[in-house]
Amino acid sequence: MLDAVTAATALLVYYCRFGGFDEFASDPVAMFMSDTVQKLNTWLGVRHKVSLVEVHTSNGVERKNGEILRHLGALCNDARVRDEWSRPENLCLVKFMLNDRVSSETPYSAFELTFGSTDLPYFKLPDIGRERIVTCG
Repeated sequence: MLDAVTAATALLVYYCRFGGFDEFASDPVAMFMSDTVQKLNTWLGVRHKVSLVEVHTSNGVERKNGEILRHLGALCNDARVRDEWSRPENLCLVKFMLNDRVSSETPYSAFELTFGSTDLPYFKLPDIGRERIVTCG
């Protein structure tokens, strides 16, 4: 069930699992606009960036979503994985590649924003893995 308590719980679990964040962006849906989520944000010191209604480009994730669709499309059209594009290892490679790339909105990758720059050496695939990703993109 999608309600304010569920949204606040998900945000708290994410915060506890991955560490703090300065802000999060969402559509202006009731569960994120609720007093429950606003109180949690205040307690954690998180800013809530609310996108404009009916303006799909206002929250900054549309470019990333387009990249995801582009890479999944490449997997679906690749003769080697056409019937296996949804296997976990194929989807994980797409996810890893997207998280490893520097964002067009910031000079950082999703990995660096989530885990910091000290851990960046641990978020690299061996060259053989990179070759597989490059052929799909």
